[in-house]
Amino acid sequence: DDNDDDDDNNNGTTATTTNMNIMTYCMPVSIGPPKLWALSMFKDTKTRELFLHDNDHDDNGDSGNKTPRKGILQLLTRDHAALVPILGKQSGRDIDKEQACSEAGWKWASPPSPTDCCYCQQVIPSCSLYLQVQVVEESSEQGEQPIMMDAGDHWVVLCQVINTGEWDTANHCIRWRTLEDDDDTPPMSPIDGIGDNAMYSGWLRQEGHL
Repeated sequence: DDNDDDDDNNNGTTATTTNMNIMTYCMPVSIGPPKLWALSMFKDTKTRELFLHDNDHDDNGDSGNKTPRKGILQLLTRDHAALVPILGKQSGRDIDKEQACSEAGWKWASPPSPTDCCYCQQVIPSCSLYLQVQVVEESSEQGEQPIMMDAGDHWVVLCQVINTGEWDTANHCIRWRTLEDDDDTPPMSPIDGIGDNAMYSGWLRQEGHL
């Protein structure tokens, strides 16, 4: 899964096939608008492959209808601690993470309907915060390419926050607020407006999970 200070507790998901992993490094890099975040992804991960897929053409081969590179950062709570070794210490190539999370008591939630929901990815219920992000691209001879930097064993990818939301327990889905809303715009940094139960890397180290 794709998706905070050290962000060991954030998970992200992809637009076509959902995969989740623990992201160690992700942070806001602008006040905005636009709201921009830098996401650092291990190079050899299934999430990186899915999130940075070659989207020069859509499923029908039409280069004019590209699939946006999108994902959801999920700020886990301390109640999700059992998911850390599943999402962060194993590859989606080797295990079925959805099944493993379900067996650990956290069944992934699907969006209520593609027609009335702005996301199509599965997510982990009851996270402290959800940020929907889209890769920022630039034109090149090869077409639109993600703005990213080689950071050794990671790629650092520039993304724009396009939606932010919170868990709607009654409807078992994310309640989104768009960034275009003039009033009551939600916080863009996970440290703002989030309760003490949010799971940060310092707490994980203190409890022996890292």
